[in-house]
Amino acid sequence: MKGFGLESRPSAHRDSPRLPPPRGRSASGRVLAGPLGGLVLLLLATPVLAQEWQVRPNANLELGYDDNVRTTTEAGQGSFVSRARAGLRAIRATENTNLGLAAGLGLNGFADAADLDNTSGFLGLDSAYRGERNQLRLNASFDTQSTLTSEVATTGLTQINAQRYQIGVRPSWTHLVSERASVSLGLSYTNAFYDDVGEVPLYDYWQGGMTLGGTYRLSERGGLNLNLDYSRYEAQGPTNETDNMGAQVGVDYLISETLSLAFLVGLRRTDATYAAPGAVTVTDESTGPSYRIRLSQRLASGGGFNVEAAREMVPSGSSELLDTTSLLLG
Repeated sequence: MKGFGLESRPSAHRDSPRLPPPRGRSASGRVLAGPLGGLVLLLLATPVLAQEWQVRPNANLELGYDDNVRTTTEAGQGSFVSRARAGLRAIRATENTNLGLAAGLGLNGFADAADLDNTSGFLGLDSAYRGERNQLRLNASFDTQSTLTSEVATTGLTQINAQRYQIGVRPSWTHLVSERASVSLGLSYTNAFYDDVGEVPLYDYWQGGMTLGGTYRLSERGGLNLNLDYSRYEAQGPTNETDNMGAQVGVDYLISETLSLAFLVGLRRTDATYAAPGAVTVTDESTGPSYRIRLSQRLASGGGFNVEAAREMVPSGSSELLDTTSLLLG
């Protein structure tokens, strides 16, 4: 789960234009709305109250006015907008382990456009075990948000107010080969599904991936990095099965005690099989660049901010991977 930040609207480069035919969707995701609220309450009421846990609650309320809440090109509709956020993070640490739990809920209200009212929520777990030469990590998350916001960065299909649910699991293992060298293996799984979206072409999908990495420290300030990755994406509804493979090399460097720079650059190959109009199955092969550049600044008073630019293949609800360029400030 990412923190709050400002993100530019990514540009999507599609290998071949295709629009899957609109299909009705099931409303199976709605059954999770109740359990989400129950799990949030359970998290607030259980072991985090013990003395060995550090609990960090936060909440904020915003009230503003938007003169074009439907983001139309013509004369827009204005409305007062209220945004309420509440969250809780609990952390427990021992000499060799860390365990973190998080939960949050957001409510967005529009005084003069009630059909845009929406909710968001998340649950998260992150844990780590550190041995003499090995480190194991596990991150898991569940979040839900309206398609009014979830689709802005990918499909752009924001004309309907329905819930999107997403589950993510990311285990990893890092092994210290020597004082300077280490290798790592990371796995990831994402499953996204939507409430009934009517005729809007949004489709459930899943993606699984694996990343093999290596790091060699040149000095206390800098190191070399190599990543090899593979992922598979499958969408329900229109047939789309995509395999993506990539290789990246890069450097991380500590410019000062509070400022650091890291970048990875490489190439990817993507093989996509999808259903085209006329009941024809088409296979596309494409290659392209990939990169991730990150500048991080820590503040003496605590906290900090990051600037990150990336180009990568991103899963989407439009039944395909999108070649996406993004800029993140946060």
